[in-house]
Amino acid sequence: MADIIYQWAKFDDLERDLLYEILQLRQKVFVLEQSCLFLDADGLDQEAWHFTGRLQNEQRLLAYLRVLPPSQERAEVVLGRLLVCREKRGKGFGRKMMVEVLKRIDAVYPGRAVKVCAQSRLKKFYESFGFKSVSQPYDEDGIEHIDMIKDGTYSESLTETGLRCLNAAEMKAFSKGYCSEKEKEAYLKHLKQCSECYQKYMALMMFSIKEQGKKEHGRGFLLLRSRLSLMALGCLLALLVAGWAISLKMF
Repeated sequence: MADIIYQWAKFDDLERDLLYEILQLRQKVFVLEQSCLFLDADGLDQEAWHFTGRLQNEQRLLAYLRVLPPSQERAEVVLGRLLVCREKRGKGFGRKMMVEVLKRIDAVYPGRAVKVCAQSRLKKFYESFGFKSVSQPYDEDGIEHIDMIKDGTYSESLTETGLRCLNAAEMKAFSKGYCSEKEKEAYLKHLKQCSECYQKYMALMMFSIKEQGKKEHGRGFLLLRSRLSLMALGCLLALLVAGWAISLKMF
């Protein structure tokens, strides 16, 4: 995966063009793509941290997330507006963004709980980072949401006595390397102690190896076919040249 350049900045530190790009991408995703009519510029951007990511070899914005700090009205750090541009979804960028954001939050607001008003379809995604549901599903702007909170660090929750088993999202994140170093240590410790999770992990790795093998075999077949085609073309040209030479001698 290509290197991602991250920027973590307060509202007043955002460059004008970057702020425009952020608002444009938020409206494109949350208003146009999701057909949701709501006021995106809700008056909270001025107090928030703005976390952006873009690929090193590309200029356009790749991903974004807004972080509201604790205040007199709320004790938790609140995440929101998490998005990845449509062209780059399904490649793990959202997960890498979350890993980086949680690291920054731990550094700036150590020990603080983190809350997210998540779309219900992303419940498993947030659970893989240690978030737990604290509300029943509810409607917000025509989309089902659920409130989720993460207490402490994710890795700590895995190293407690009586380790819980890893869910599918956590297992996939670990196998693809979409997690922090602390999380990797916790995963490895758990896999050493839990034979069931270890067997699932090995099965997942074997499946990945087989899939990669199929891809490599497919590439090899295409390469062989292209080489054979070139050889056949070369033979055909040689025959044509030979025939032309013979015809010249005959006349």
